[in-house]
Amino acid sequence: MLKQKFSIAPLPLLIILTSSCLVAGQVIRPLSCPKIKSVQNLNETAYLGSWYLYSRYLFIFEQDKRCQKFDYFLGPNQEYSVRNTEISNINNVENILTGNLTFFRNGQLQIQYDEPYAAPPFAYTILSTDYVNYVIIYACQNLLWSYAEYVWIRVRVPNPSQEVVDTFLADLKAQNISTNELVMTSQANCTNYSVN
Repeated sequence: MLKQKFSIAPLPLLIILTSSCLVAGQVIRPLSCPKIKSVQNLNETAYLGSWYLYSRYLFIFEQDKRCQKFDYFLGPNQEYSVRNTEISNINNVENILTGNLTFFRNGQLQIQYDEPYAAPPFAYTILSTDYVNYVIIYACQNLLWSYAEYVWIRVRVPNPSQEVVDTFLADLKAQNISTNELVMTSQANCTNYSVN
């Protein structure tokens, strides 16, 4: 069972990070980004389709969201596209983001959103996936004498089996990535899930 915990950074560091808007992730650690192993020879076609956010590290841009769904597809111009939908916990309005998806070597990808207010593009790393049940997405940003980690767990069905959960938790632990900071995503009243 995943616990809802938040990591605590020293107050001076939090003030520096918050005031300078250096990072949107809340899991701050000392030193620099660790070496991690990504998926090699990613099967781009198998990665396409719908994914649902199951859990993640606390992320400022996602704090007031629920029912986050990600649809990846090959567009009419033979370019990879993404359509994200989510429900706001503040006003229960569905938000939609669209953009272009670029796959890179060694299990990395980047999303460039069409909307100017969306999150800026940066490289995400796919740590692990079986394509049919789950994917672990990771990003890391070096700061001054520290680094910020981002982890997202996406699944093919909103409420996966315990076997699937145990598998991706084991994958994280195998790479020495903490599971303590994972926050569950609410799957309540997900009206956007019924739309293809």
